[in-house]
Amino acid sequence: MSTRLARVPVRRIVRALADASERWCDADFPPRVRAQRAICERTGYSLPVVEYALDALFQSASAAALEAAIVDEIGSLSALDGAVERAGRPALHALPVGRVCVVSSRTTIGVAIPPLLFALCAKCDVAVKDREDHFVAAFLKTAAEELEELGTAAVAEAWSGENDARDLAAFDAVVAFGDDVSLRKIREQAAPRARFVAFGPAASIGYVEALALDPSGNLYFSDPYNHCVRRISPSGTIQTVAGGTFGTGGDGGLPTGAQLKYPRGLVVDRNGNLFVADSLNYKVRVVGAGGTLFTAAGTGTSGFSGDGGPGPYASLNMPYALAADPAGNLYIGDLHNFRIRCLQSPQVPPQPAPSRATPVVNSASYAGPAAPGAMVTVFGQNLASGVASAT
Repeated sequence: MSTRLARVPVRRIVRALADASERWCDADFPPRVRAQRAICERTGYSLPVVEYALDALFQSASAAALEAAIVDEIGSLSALDGAVERAGRPALHALPVGRVCVVSSRTTIGVAIPPLLFALCAKCDVAVKDREDHFVAAFLKTAAEELEELGTAAVAEAWSGENDARDLAAFDAVVAFGDDVSLRKIREQAAPRARFVAFGPAASIGYVEALALDPSGNLYFSDPYNHCVRRISPSGTIQTVAGGTFGTGGDGGLPTGAQLKYPRGLVVDRNGNLFVADSLNYKVRVVGAGGTLFTAAGTGTSGFSGDGGPGPYASLNMPYALAADPAGNLYIGDLHNFRIRCLQSPQVPPQPAPSRATPVVNSASYAGPAAPGAMVTVFGQNLASGVASAT
């Protein structure tokens, strides 16, 4: 099928999209600054959340990453330009599907960008349902500055409801994001012959960030753009085990009632406790084997402090990756502090976080009163320096 990019070498397309993405990685790039402001106004998200989402989105769109994903999918990048001979096998030639429509969701920032990039690399003509912030349209304008043909091959428009909706029956493929009701309606509007790729709320496979396996064979994965952690049982059943709502609350309660902000790294310790790098809450949260969630490290405010003290009083700046050693110590990739932090013998539920309101705490349990002869740590302000003995 003839498309506007049919005669453009795929490597030129990849390079142009990667160069445009690199420009959008610059926090001071004027179109990005304007888009961030518009996204904040539309979604109500804070500026750090939007900045983080755009960083993650565009930093993953390098030329090497795009080419690797294409090769993994079809076996050869050159197959998008013409037939590739293979020893003992038929020649490989990947043809564009034709016209593709991407219907984005309202809440996930930039969810339409990945399918847009790969549809353009496949030399398809693409229409994207943009949102009121016109974010996708702004990115496409940058892409067209890198490669003129991209300006005619892709269009992004905002529409809502049925009166001004695109005629989905005119497309050869539809990629849609939404809940079950929305996806069913979109499928009904699309042509029967059209390829339909649906991403529902049950699992955003395109945004799986980290994986962890527990001793029982359950597979956990972080779903940062749905602000939750999910679990796949050995039988294949999937369910949310923590989060699901954007926010900060939930310590001391059920994990599914807790709020997370872009959870990233995961690790399960030898006792079955699940640790979660709650990146934009600047915390490491822990779901105990008994089913309660607490904060294991981080104050909730970005910064660097707390080395040598209890984890909940240490400041982190975007914890990203986690690992545990055989002794039970937790290692934290503290991304924007450019450090790896070690949380020694982290507390797990139902043990609450240590409270500095109690001036004397037992070092073994972080809860007073101290037993006779026990080693204690004293917390407080304006304490005198020096050493004294008492009998």
